[in-house]
Amino acid sequence: MEIKKSIKNKDGTVMFKGTLTPEEHDFVLSVGLNTLVEQGAIAMTAEEEPDVDWIPGDTPVQ
Repeated sequence: MEIKKSIKNKDGTVMFKGTLTPEEHDFVLSVGLNTLVEQGAIAMTAEEEPDVDWIPGDTPVQ
């Protein structure tokens, strides 16, 4: 993934241009999402897992 980002501050403009590997991309997304959840910008939700006594296609164990 290619990234091009520039931020203006009181000292001038800071520019970043680079390429992320898939692992780096996943890390950046994880950190960003965690930061948003911690700051309350997005709500954390959890999905309930269904109660399942068996897995389809599994052989029953006796």
